[in-house]
Amino acid sequence: MAKFGFPVPIVPGKEDLAGRIYDEMRARMGEYEESRRNAGLTLERTYFQRNPDGSTLLVVYAEGSGSMGDVARAFATSGIPFDQWFMDVNRDLSGIDFRQPAPGGGPEHIASWEAPSGARGKGIALCAPLLPGKTEAGKSWLSALAHKFGNVFSLALQAARSTAACSSRRLSSWRRSPRVKVHSNGSAIAS
Repeated sequence: MAKFGFPVPIVPGKEDLAGRIYDEMRARMGEYEESRRNAGLTLERTYFQRNPDGSTLLVVYAEGSGSMGDVARAFATSGIPFDQWFMDVNRDLSGIDFRQPAPGGGPEHIASWEAPSGARGKGIALCAPLLPGKTEAGKSWLSALAHKFGNVFSLALQAARSTAACSSRRLSSWRRSPRVKVHSNGSAIAS
């Protein structure tokens, strides 16, 4: 089963559109489910992330039978009106035409952890842009964190290749972000 996550920037002033999209998807639940089934998705979670600089991201996590590229191709080539609407409205929301292949390929999985029992919680997602030139250091840190503290969060921070979604303007505000302290019991707090 493929698992992937990626950030999607929201065009300033379009934050309310995200809520309207969700309402429309709920109203069209049968079409929504057909769309995801046809794309091979078995789970899709979307999180709204407000950043310190005032910008907003959608952080998407999905699981299914194919890669992110396979899913995007399924949506882009689908004859289902719902999929066409979904692609159009997400272009309006983000400014990104998801019918085009992602530059540099899809997100790169760095690390993950799953409960041995297979139990799932509510989920958590986060996008943190990497400073220019720090991609390898970020990957190493995440891998070490996942190995040592895998139960803190499931480390779906696959944004190493997706940092283009986070502008350099956003990077400066993250430099001043609080640090996270991980306790031996697996809990984490911002300090």
